[in-house]
Amino acid sequence: MYKNYLNLIVILNDYIRGTVSNEETFWSRLEEELDNTVAISTAKLDVPLNEKLRELNTELVIQNANWGKLSEYKTISFLQDPFFEMKKIFEPFWLKMRLKIRKRESIDDKIKLQLESLKDSIKITNSNFMAKMYEKAGKFQVISMGVDHELFKPLNKERLRRKYNLPQNKKIKIFVGSTHKIKGFEIIKKMISEDTSSFWILVLKDTDIGPGHNFITFTKISQPTLVELYNCADLFVSRSLVESFGLAAVEAMFCDLPVDTTKTGVFWDWEPNMNNPREEVMKKGFDKNTWMNNWKNLVKQNISSTI
Repeated sequence: MYKNYLNLIVILNDYIRGTVSNEETFWSRLEEELDNTVAISTAKLDVPLNEKLRELNTELVIQNANWGKLSEYKTISFLQDPFFEMKKIFEPFWLKMRLKIRKRESIDDKIKLQLESLKDSIKITNSNFMAKMYEKAGKFQVISMGVDHELFKPLNKERLRRKYNLPQNKKIKIFVGSTHKIKGFEIIKKMISEDTSSFWILVLKDTDIGPGHNFITFTKISQPTLVELYNCADLFVSRSLVESFGLAAVEAMFCDLPVDTTKTGVFWDWEPNMNNPREEVMKKGFDKNTWMNNWKNLVKQNISSTI
């Protein structure tokens, strides 16, 4: 179908859409927004990748830097996983696990693949925090992630609290992430146990821990439901040890929700005052239009001609 296209851009990741609820991702958004583009889920590919790329008459590849060097084609490698920082935090844990499970992929293996991908590629990442962390790999262009500002927006709090049977007269805080240590979930649990005057919404993508006396849990929900839950809350709380960007916090701000987050990702060198969260993230250029325009300009600069 695509073999007669000129200047075809191929997007490569293990999965193009999210595995929680087939949700939109960075990769699916690129496929939708860029011209002359096809996205390939390498986890589902049933022919050799190089054979497929030749068939498609590929000019430019955009790939996840996590997978190493995937082809000889001109490549934009997008780096979004902070393995260098994770190694500092979790190296003793990883080493212990390697002793228990032979052939387990170590964090050093993951970093090696990232550096292999970045070596001869156009290097893109999503925050100054990441560019600084990986500065030994060379100079990066930073293109911040973008949020669908038409979906993530303020809604009626009172109505939504009634819909989800949440307290109307308590301060509600929301955590969005997973139970993984990197997300600081142990810290969040301690905060919940000590903060008895507040009610908490936990939106988890991995484990349903059930409700508690002052919290309720949601797992694997759709993005429209997530928007409604942000709008039930008075404050977004994150205690992540490291983030490459901090997407959940930015989504919350687009819902005009103040955030209390650690200094990581975009918040490493940006301190919004939270007087008008939605306006602040719009001015910062974290909306979907700015995000995609930056990617379109990057691609335009790196293809030889247009159809």
